[in-house]
Amino acid sequence: MARPVEARIVVHGTLTAQSAVHVGSGEEGFGTDLPLARDGRGELYVPGTNLAGVLRDWYRSAFGEADAKSVWGFQERDGGRESRGQASLVLVEDARVELLPGAHAAIRDGVGIDREWGAAARHVKYDRAVLPAGSTLELRLALELLRGIPPDPLRAKLGHLLEALARGDIPLGAARTRGLGRVRLDRDRLSVREQRLSDRDGVLALLRARRPSEAGHDLAIQDLAKAADVTPRRAPSIDIEVVWEPLGPLMVKAGGEGLGIDALPYTEPGPAGLSLVLPGSSIKGALRSQAERIVRTLLPDRPASRTPQPSTQRFLDQLDVPLADWLFGARRARGASGPRPGRGALSVADCFATAPLDREQWSAVLGAGTAEEARRALDLGGLHEWANAYHVAVDRWTGGAANALLFSVLEPHGVGWGPIKMRMELSRLPEKARQPAIALLLLVLDDLAAGRVALGFGVNRGMGTVRVTRVALEVSDGALLGLASGAIRLDLQGGVLSALDRTTRQVIAGGWQRWIESEQRRD
Repeated sequence: MARPVEARIVVHGTLTAQSAVHVGSGEEGFGTDLPLARDGRGELYVPGTNLAGVLRDWYRSAFGEADAKSVWGFQERDGGRESRGQASLVLVEDARVELLPGAHAAIRDGVGIDREWGAAARHVKYDRAVLPAGSTLELRLALELLRGIPPDPLRAKLGHLLEALARGDIPLGAARTRGLGRVRLDRDRLSVREQRLSDRDGVLALLRARRPSEAGHDLAIQDLAKAADVTPRRAPSIDIEVVWEPLGPLMVKAGGEGLGIDALPYTEPGPAGLSLVLPGSSIKGALRSQAERIVRTLLPDRPASRTPQPSTQRFLDQLDVPLADWLFGARRARGASGPRPGRGALSVADCFATAPLDREQWSAVLGAGTAEEARRALDLGGLHEWANAYHVAVDRWTGGAANALLFSVLEPHGVGWGPIKMRMELSRLPEKARQPAIALLLLVLDDLAAGRVALGFGVNRGMGTVRVTRVALEVSDGALLGLASGAIRLDLQGGVLSALDRTTRQVIAGGWQRWIESEQRRD
């Protein structure tokens, strides 16, 4: 039996990628481990199931599980048999992807670092294809309003959902805690129309429209959100902004090589154009390593690895560090009892250089065959401070240059960078782990501010040293977190921890100490 649909709200809009986005195909591809999803014609797209999943997750967090089931559908099983369920009231279509003119999918490399040796872990090297920032996704969805269900609360909740998309609060795709997936709904390219389907005039208007999306009357999302007295819940979180600058050359190494330069900085289209980028995965990896050092220092009976030989299992063992796994994420072990971390509570956005690169001059740098050509291309591009540095390995027996181990690195000097932005979602942490996790993150930020954490490539060879000039914390619920509510600006002259007020330090230190003692007793 068909559902008694009184009306439907049809949304047509455009999602613009603020960072790189990866929505995979689920299979390995030729030339990359994690290719992008493509439809039957070979065109890039985002499946409607992926979009519906992230939208439903936000809806559930904002309005509760019961509301999410009633609107987005559910299916329950009883004793292995399907007992009851409901189809979703929201229809989400596949999203067609359009790249900027001349742009193409980029390849991001990922590698696991052996915590004991500091080198790339064996068999933990992969790459993924990503849609570059500036790509657009076509958003098409419809909400059915059924007879007997009050429509105004549904209108208001849809309005709040669209406002969250317009603010960029709903990331999309994989690796969302590592800088990928930031999208924003373009308000200027948004159409929201309500179509009546319960009477003859409404149906005829829909049939006579040139396009189905043009039938009905226009709605503004701010008016939708005010249709009923509905307020979305805000999950407890801490937003962190770190203003910083490099003290020397800083970059993440690109996967490819230039014609005459071996190691190049990684670039991607950013908010201002082609720019150097410090991926969120790179920043998060450096912070995680420091967090693991802190925990292992306080719990000395936890070795870096229980497997002496290089293997994938050795690397996975090294990630099994209490509290750090909840903060930064961990795999879900099969057969494990009790709650497991899964996706971490901390998300780190990509960080872009403030000055864009000229595409033509950068192509000339990549194609330079000699040092003189590279220097000329750099000067024409305004990159006068950049240096093409040569490195050579020395043979320990002869004292001369080792055979075939001379390489060059294009070192970016004098580059300005945007702030590092992070978000800590406290709802992803067990209650007893919240205060200790806040303490661990503040300790890591304190080490970053003190210059004890380097970022990017070549950090053991003089690169990646940073100076932090300001840290800003915005806390959603101060009473819950033990911090003052609202925006907090920290003076870093004495470090992050010393900039907090005495009461806050005592609350956080108490939770941190209790966690350490409980872990020592458990061991």
